Amino acid sequence: MSVDQLSVSLTKEQAYALVDAVAEREELALTASAHENEDTGEWVFEAACDSPPDLEAFNALAQQVLGGTVQFSVEPIDPEVNWVAKSLEGLAPVTAGGFYVYGSHETRPIPEGLTPMRIDAAQAFGTGHHETTTGCLEAIEAVLASKSPSDMIDVGTGTGVLAIALAKRTGKKFSPPTSTRSPSPRPSRMRATTMSAS
Repeated sequence: MSVDQLSVSLTKEQAYALVDAVAEREELALTASAHENEDTGEWVFEAACDSPPDLEAFNALAQQVLGGTVQFSVEPIDPEVNWVAKSLEGLAPVTAGGFYVYGSHETRPIPEGLTPMRIDAAQAFGTGHHETTTGCLEAIEAVLASKSPSDMIDVGTGTGVLAIALAKRTGKKFSPPTSTRSPSPRPSRMRATTMSAS
């Protein structure tokens, strides 16, 4: 099976709106994302689709969501490229709230005065690159500057970066994920990591 990448430059709001609309139509794309082109400052909508993509459906969706037509470009995705390694090339470390989150591919020295956390990017959420993660790391720094909580929790579906940050900063141990819900026939993707002074 071959895969194509469909892309178009838009405003940030338009790119995110189109990503949300494509996410509602699972049959339309394998993935959809929006990102800022650091060289141009433009926002780009991208979708990976089984080849050939349904351009008619994408155009109709763009018309419905954006109120106009856009010119999508389509390029084949090379199956021989190691996309994980390629994506790591541009994945810079994150500094937030006194923490330094980096991957094993990072060769520069860890900056003085920051709490290091090495987390390699994978399919899990939690490398510190999303605004919610950096915001939580900054909040941890602010709370710990004035308080010493006895109980903390990291609820999420990712790497546990917030629990790691709390453990490193407070010296408290954390327990593996637990649940008070009755067992479900379907495995849950939600994880809760709790920490306690005990």
